Amino acid sequence: MFWFGNRAQALCKKGELPDFVCEYLQKNKSGSTRQNIAEARLVVFDTETTGLNWKQDRVISIGAIALRAGRIEVEDSLEVLLHNESSGNKESIPVHQILSRELRDGLSEAEALRFFLDYVGNSVLVAHFIEFDRQIMSQMMLRHFGLPLQNPCLDTIQLAKRLEQGFQARHDQQPGLYNLDALCARYQIPISVRHNAAGDALATARLLQILLRKAQKRGIHTLRDLLR
Repeated sequence: MFWFGNRAQALCKKGELPDFVCEYLQKNKSGSTRQNIAEARLVVFDTETTGLNWKQDRVISIGAIALRAGRIEVEDSLEVLLHNESSGNKESIPVHQILSRELRDGLSEAEALRFFLDYVGNSVLVAHFIEFDRQIMSQMMLRHFGLPLQNPCLDTIQLAKRLEQGFQARHDQQPGLYNLDALCARYQIPISVRHNAAGDALATARLLQILLRKAQKRGIHTLRDLLR
């Protein structure tokens, strides 16, 4: 990541990357994990994609919502649809609830990234099984700008396991207990919409609220402690 960041900084100095990418890089260069969690902006996001292979599939929608001081800020949210000619077929519509005509009128990848990077800045990115969302978004950034996501990241699956089972929890232990539906049921979190980027981001944000309260009771107060 440092190599990509340094290379991108050099390209910014030459004027070979868009201003919004350079601003994003600068913001993340000065970010600090010493910040108190209560003072930090956490952005919970989710992607809907054409498949589950982050190396070859594409993002068709992004939903994101911010938390500050444990409060979900509905007014501080983002939802974008990306242009795609083939993903709104009859089989996939019941899953992600996006029609073909909506995808045909969606943003290009570069346009969607401009909105996303401007929105997230240097916030901590949070998702449920964040590795997939991080990788597929990074692949999109690499295609267009030659660098992956730079933000610190937090996975609500791993945070839930850590708080419930401790650091020694096995990653493969009872995986069904830690999918989003199971955790929402366990913590009595209402889910209005699933398999929709904005709906999944909101459900994950509600889960994060509960996990952050549990973390605070365990003496976890800084981003550095949270991201361990």
